[in-house]
Amino acid sequence: MPLCARRLLIDENRVGTYQCSSQCVRRSSFRDRTVGGLDLEHRRNWFYKRCEDLATIFSIQVCDAIAIDNQFHLNLRNRPDLAAKLSDREVVERWLRLSSKRLDLKPEAKQKRIEKYLSKRDWIAERRRRLSSISWFMRMLKEPIAREANAEDGVRGHFFGERFDSFNLEDLEQILIASLHINALEVNNGLADNVNAARLKSGGCPVQEGSNQPVAVADEAVVAERVSEMNAQ
Repeated sequence: MPLCARRLLIDENRVGTYQCSSQCVRRSSFRDRTVGGLDLEHRRNWFYKRCEDLATIFSIQVCDAIAIDNQFHLNLRNRPDLAAKLSDREVVERWLRLSSKRLDLKPEAKQKRIEKYLSKRDWIAERRRRLSSISWFMRMLKEPIAREANAEDGVRGHFFGERFDSFNLEDLEQILIASLHINALEVNNGLADNVNAARLKSGGCPVQEGSNQPVAVADEAVVAERVSEMNAQ
């Protein structure tokens, strides 16, 4: 079955919430301590720190995130409405801090270099688009982790599958279920004691601007029922 084009799965021009995931290949792992005798728990820290850093650069909210064994899952909300409000200088400053070749952000660019890009209208327009693109967020998340992991393993090639999976969460119920799924993964993998109702009612992160509504308005009885079901399993 042919793969569906990403542009048909993710609408980059409107605010939306998406469940995204990616899996390691060639039996690679985030935390399997038996691989090459290495303690790989630090790779999960790479993932969480990189998510935090990218959230300060991209106009994308990281609602939920988890890295377990050989895969990671994210609930992301793209915010083209916020990207549109960035000044040209802010777009340049943010983009120049990104690199797919390092886990951390680059130092803030010097003013002389920033000024060099301010006259490039097409360049700025494209980078503004990318700053609210989930595909670009995932690219900047996966590539540095893959490079570091490959260096540790002494290999070359893919660490993650080439494509990441994505699913549009179209309403509050789907957002709630997606957040429950990640919270349940935390419980099942010993990373949390139980499903957290307070966390789920906020859908992982609030919406400050734009048209996408927070899960906090979801029916508390529905949340409580699903949390009770998860904790009983």
